[in-house]
Amino acid sequence: MSISTMMWRPTMSVYDILDQQIVREQKEILKGKFLSLGSVIYIREKRIKFTRQEIAKEYSILLPIQCEPLKEEQARIKYSSSFRAQQLFTIQELDADFGFNLLPIYSQIKSIDLLATGVKETLAEGGSEIVALSECMRLEKTDGCWFDFYTDVKESAVYNMMLLGIVEGNILHFSFNCPAKDYYEWNSVVLGIWDTLVYRKCS
Repeated sequence: MSISTMMWRPTMSVYDILDQQIVREQKEILKGKFLSLGSVIYIREKRIKFTRQEIAKEYSILLPIQCEPLKEEQARIKYSSSFRAQQLFTIQELDADFGFNLLPIYSQIKSIDLLATGVKETLAEGGSEIVALSECMRLEKTDGCWFDFYTDVKESAVYNMMLLGIVEGNILHFSFNCPAKDYYEWNSVVLGIWDTLVYRKCS
């Protein structure tokens, strides 16, 4: 063991070691490699852990432990009826929302890509607050795709993601939004959250 190592080790507490481990894990998460119940990340320097949450009765997904159901009266104020998800969760201190819709597969829907394109066109025609729309990108582990866009609401920019996939005979629509300045911290994490989706067949 070198002298420099011997001098350095006593100054390093168990908390320093844990912090280094968390930083390494967050880098892996941001690369989209994994997300689990044991994962710890930091968003705006706030420590985020995950818990499995039931959604749409037949599914569960990992969400930040700080998520709370968005009350109906708050949801009505925040979202118009046409863009309000069936199930909404929020992290109030980070101003981040997660929404879920479960839709049956209709015979006229020939592909999830066409559906996503239709959603994009509807958004583009819906109002001048949308300032940028990305191209649709394929999801890695599900028959689906996602895109993102920015909205300018009440003089503050909002970053939005929409993910659509066919899971066990249904179309699951997952939406996310946060302040635009936080988009880089959330983007890969949200994609990782989608990959934790589990179908739980009801008895």
